[in-house]
Amino acid sequence: MALLGGLMRGARFAGPSIGGLVAAQFGLRIPFAVAGLMSLPALVLVAVFMRDGGAAPTGGVAQAKDHQPVNLMGLVRAQAALLVPAGLGQMFAQMVRGGRGTIIPLYAAHVLRLDVAQVGLLLTIAAAVEMMMFWPAGWLMDNLGRKYSYVPSFGLQAVGLACVPLTSGFGGLVACASLVGMANGLSSGGMMTLGSDLAPPDARSEFLGVWRLIGDIGGTAGPAAVGFVADAFALPAAALTLATSGLAAALTFGVLLPETRHSGAAATGHDLPVGPAPQHES
Repeated sequence: MALLGGLMRGARFAGPSIGGLVAAQFGLRIPFAVAGLMSLPALVLVAVFMRDGGAAPTGGVAQAKDHQPVNLMGLVRAQAALLVPAGLGQMFAQMVRGGRGTIIPLYAAHVLRLDVAQVGLLLTIAAAVEMMMFWPAGWLMDNLGRKYSYVPSFGLQAVGLACVPLTSGFGGLVACASLVGMANGLSSGGMMTLGSDLAPPDARSEFLGVWRLIGDIGGTAGPAAVGFVADAFALPAAALTLATSGLAAALTFGVLLPETRHSGAAATGHDLPVGPAPQHES
């Protein structure tokens, strides 16, 4: 999971660089065509190599082809004791991840008055730092525990975002952006791993669908919160709002959730307060 998260971060590091070079040479329209064309190899790879009915990626029991549809509301009710705090943490976490990509360039351009080249450079540096953290993230999750990855991750992101309003130039903002990138890389694959740990074996796909929906709501709310708070107050207040979300994520994961690294709990959902098994539709 951490490697998968690292590959995503590597692509996010390379993509803007490629897009910037193409735009500089051929204009702003061409990168959109290039991005569209680059989706074709992904389509071919999925069509060729993805198989239905294989083993579950986390070592759990694969769902049979005749698996009955799961009542989503029944699943949510059955897993509420765990899904509510975990989902709240997931929402706060994705608010930080979604909002940080908005607040840092806005603060650089509108408060510090950095030019386009400086903004691009600081984002590239932060992305490079983040990209290198996937291996430590995976090692921590596998050897010490899941919480050793994502609790410090979101706590340190809160610190980095809270320091953004204290910066007065390029160097200070690079330091804050790099701290936020390093901290986010420390939880590379963490939310995917946590969702897989918590998913009941007989409704794994449905649970992960709900889990991802919760994260997408948070990821959408992050930039919206930045814009709303910045309009109502100022950009420094928006940075502090995201810092508060990061702190809330760290506290929620650290205090309200059990550690899910243990093999029995992670593989089967045993020893976790998951409630009764979800009722399937007939």
